[in-house]
Amino acid sequence: MPVEFIGFITNNNASETIVRSGPVLDPPYIETVAKAHELAGFDRALLAFHSTTPDALQVAQHVLTITKQLKVMIAQRPGFTAPTLLARQLATLDQFYGGRVSLHVITGGNAIELRQDGNTLDDKDERYARTSEFLDVVRLEWTSEKPFNYSGKYYNVENGFSQVKPLQKGGIYTFVGGGSDAAVEVAGKHADTFALWGESYAQVRDVTARVRAAAARHGRPTPRFSLSVRPILADTEEKAWAKAEHILERATALQDQTGYRRPNHATDGAKRLLALADQGTRIDKRLWTEIAKLTGANSNTTALVGTPEQVAEVFGDYYDLGVSHFLIRGFDPLVDAIDYGRALIPLTRKLIDARDQQRGLPPNDPSHCCGSACARRRRWHRRADHIARRRPEGQFAGRDGSGRCAQGRPLQDRVEGVRRSRAAAGGAWRRCDRHRPGRRRPVHLCGRRQNSGQGDRGGAAVARRARGRGAGEFRDQEL
Repeated sequence: MPVEFIGFITNNNASETIVRSGPVLDPPYIETVAKAHELAGFDRALLAFHSTTPDALQVAQHVLTITKQLKVMIAQRPGFTAPTLLARQLATLDQFYGGRVSLHVITGGNAIELRQDGNTLDDKDERYARTSEFLDVVRLEWTSEKPFNYSGKYYNVENGFSQVKPLQKGGIYTFVGGGSDAAVEVAGKHADTFALWGESYAQVRDVTARVRAAAARHGRPTPRFSLSVRPILADTEEKAWAKAEHILERATALQDQTGYRRPNHATDGAKRLLALADQGTRIDKRLWTEIAKLTGANSNTTALVGTPEQVAEVFGDYYDLGVSHFLIRGFDPLVDAIDYGRALIPLTRKLIDARDQQRGLPPNDPSHCCGSACARRRRWHRRADHIARRRPEGQFAGRDGSGRCAQGRPLQDRVEGVRRSRAAAGGAWRRCDRHRPGRRRPVHLCGRRQNSGQGDRGGAAVARRARGRGAGEFRDQEL
């Protein structure tokens, strides 16, 4: 089962331990964090929704513009935008950005906050009923090849039709979150992936069983499952727990400034995390609940504490319970995203691959390849060594028969230079099967694309970056 890592892109540099000092909408920060996620090997990133924050749809469009491979997970609340309009907006983005759009549906559990956007449905079950109708219409708008009519309690559409369809066949990938029975029922009917917060093994077993039963009632395959958690990593377990205690102390001291205080109202998901916190500060192997208890579990606030290897092992346990998506974010968002890409993400992929192979399952393709460096730095994966292995010596003639590339350099020298670069990197730059096919424009051995004036980095640049580096590592100033 393919594994995905989902990050979190905030509108500014703030968290439970960081007081915002810049503007509410900080474009340079957003760009830096987005590029850091892409380089670190994340598959997609969440753009959150709140009644008072910048519009996630527009922020996501900016993220898609400045990245090449990173997918976005755009949170939206049904009831505030017409489903036909949102469907066309998302389909248009999906066409512009190569199928990199996904939708995260959050109905919202706090009626007081929802009134800030004009909500008139205080009953949560009613809001989920509205969500179900909303997604009915969205799916019809994405898939119907002719005008359709829809008649429901909350939405009525006559001759609805969208000329633009998502690039993704069957519609845009949809996540559904929520902790109530009504949320589970909506997920069983509509979700491609159901999103859980960072819960215990027992809680995950319970929720996933309920979602599977709901999907069966609607005659649908079981959705996949996502787990949201805050990894706290260090070189040793002792240092990791000390780091966690420091985070707790800082979050406690800054509550008045950050605003992360226990709210008057708790959602069903928050109640589950608070019930977990009542059982103790450390649950199962290394699930830490202190921040959830401090803040009222108003968001994903449970953490996994340990070394990268230890946290990867816990991810493997959740994988065995059916979880295939891991939404991870730190208390220092930018620094932690980079840190996760250095060890935690590649280690988890490797561990889960090994477990699948023991069961006789194929590797986690397409999510897994030869590491985050391969997944996010394809511009450094020259085809010279790939071609060289398939051509005898002396057959590097070039297009004009001169034996030189478009830059006038001998092709054979270029090939040998790239081979040396790969050796210097200890194999970290080797191309994997995922990245060999599908290139729209062939690449010369010198790294220059055909029919384009755009140059690209060749073997020398790869060698410079290879010295002293392992897979998944990069310099902060390259972001």
